Amino acid sequence: MKNRRDGLGEGSIGALFHEAHLTDEAILLFLEGELISTEKNIVDSHVRSCWTCLARRDTIERGMADFADFQNAFVAPHLPPSPAGKAVFMARLDELARELGRPSLFHSWQRAAGQFFKSLLPAQPVWITALLLAAIAVPSFYFLHKQQPLSPSELLNRAAISGEDSGMVVDQPVVVQRLRIHAKGCNLLRTVYRDMSQQRSASRTDVSATQEEAVRAEFAQSGLDWDRPLSVERYRHWRETLAVKHDAIDHLGNNLLRLSTKAPSGSIAEASLTVREKDFHPIEESLRLRDDNRIEIAELSYEVVGIRALSPDIFGAPAAPPPIQLPLPALGITSPRTFDSDAQLAMTEVQVRSVLHGLRADLGEHIDLHPIPGGLVLVDGVVVDDARRQQLLAALDSIPHAQAQLETVSQVAARQQSNSASAAPGTVALKTKVTPLLQVQLRQRFPDEHQRTAYVNLTLSMAQGASARAWALNRLAERYSPPQIALLDASSQQSLRSLLTDHLAVLREDINRLQNQLGPVLSSSSNTAAANAIVDDSIAPSVKPSENAGDWRKQVHRVYSSVETVNESVVVLLAGSATDDRDSPETIEVGLRTTLAQLQADLKVLGQQIRKPY
Repeated sequence: MKNRRDGLGEGSIGALFHEAHLTDEAILLFLEGELISTEKNIVDSHVRSCWTCLARRDTIERGMADFADFQNAFVAPHLPPSPAGKAVFMARLDELARELGRPSLFHSWQRAAGQFFKSLLPAQPVWITALLLAAIAVPSFYFLHKQQPLSPSELLNRAAISGEDSGMVVDQPVVVQRLRIHAKGCNLLRTVYRDMSQQRSASRTDVSATQEEAVRAEFAQSGLDWDRPLSVERYRHWRETLAVKHDAIDHLGNNLLRLSTKAPSGSIAEASLTVREKDFHPIEESLRLRDDNRIEIAELSYEVVGIRALSPDIFGAPAAPPPIQLPLPALGITSPRTFDSDAQLAMTEVQVRSVLHGLRADLGEHIDLHPIPGGLVLVDGVVVDDARRQQLLAALDSIPHAQAQLETVSQVAARQQSNSASAAPGTVALKTKVTPLLQVQLRQRFPDEHQRTAYVNLTLSMAQGASARAWALNRLAERYSPPQIALLDASSQQSLRSLLTDHLAVLREDINRLQNQLGPVLSSSSNTAAANAIVDDSIAPSVKPSENAGDWRKQVHRVYSSVETVNESVVVLLAGSATDDRDSPETIEVGLRTTLAQLQADLKVLGQQIRKPY
């Protein structure tokens, strides 16, 4: 190796110092042993007498030792074979480290680790066990807290188990499930009753028997269960029969999961089942058939109640007791049995109303009840045809002390025509063409005339349906005053409460659907900040929990009036009116939005009032 001392100059002792202290190069040469004996003695003598140079020498020594250790431990094994000069330099560094007797940083760590593990040898079994437990616990904790992907089969299994749980413990539980179904171009509201004790079922819909039969046939053709519209078993059976399928599980937000299954063959092209993530309860099902028709089922409510909370004849009229043979009067006319008290008459009337409600005969049909003190509950009115008449007569025939006098529309028309045959002809009313106030918006939103007509008809039908529900509620409020309710026993009061609750639940849903239905055609001018301020100002003073808190009847009258206002506004906006309406479309729209928002608040208050004891 070339002597590095050549840089100092031969015989130049002064080159070792700078301002009375050794230079860094002189100290480095001294530590490397590259000074001649005379220079080495001078440097060594100076270091002994100069604390500054002694500290600098110690610092350079430690740096050289640490560098040597680092080189040996981490760098040297990965370097190519070094030239001879570097090998000598590395050997000298190692020798210097041994001469100094100071362990390097790496050696210090190594020795400390060895002493630590040596101290654990007496408790070796304990520590081995602890290490094993830690090795098991860490992955387990990771996998338990990591959300594992849910398979379609697991989702269906959990949904099936969720359906087996009634959710509450009651005596003779009955599942009451309200559904909105769309099929065959028909939207219907269906309530399904399932007796979990005696395995009985019943249902009712808000459409005609012909429409219900068409939807039911579509269910049967698509493999759906009419009695259990959201059956997980039917979905699973259809999916398992597919040789090829494509599944997907989507998180929809709001605690919802949706399983979608596409089938390349078969009558069903795609199906989906939506469940709540927290309990996997099915709430929606959708089928897209191969001809692009769709069947959509949405659950509106699901509850389990005791059978005593329902109408006694919800699963069919009980068998009538054998008639009591009474001696006939001389003229051969049977005399009706009389009631022992007004309370019996009132309770029979509630029973009749429950039967009519189950057949949707309290939603606008011209049917009236006339309790006759000391006699019968007379049911009279006009129905659409003879089939409807026979249906009502058969249901009422099982109720003692109920007598029906029903006519069909054709019978009434024939009688009126006979009575007016000799009358002078009246004036002929001229038909005037009316224009909807939202005609422009309707044409923009639905350029196709058939789509526009279908939208208007559906919206008007929804408004009229809400009006029929409000009318039924209003009739009950007018009929049942506090003295009349006092005549009822606990069971009859519960039946009355069930009537009110059912009408209210359907009405709230109708109002929600009507709001969504009107959204696409209402102009933006009725949804400005100023218009919203008018709506808020109109609602705020009236939404008070204490208002009408003691009398649910006043709240029903208020709701009925608001629903009628909504119905009239919808007719004017979408179908027009023969009268000269002075209000602008924007004014009517703001009023409609105000009334709908007010209805939401009033219906909520009414629900709280109905749940309270009478």
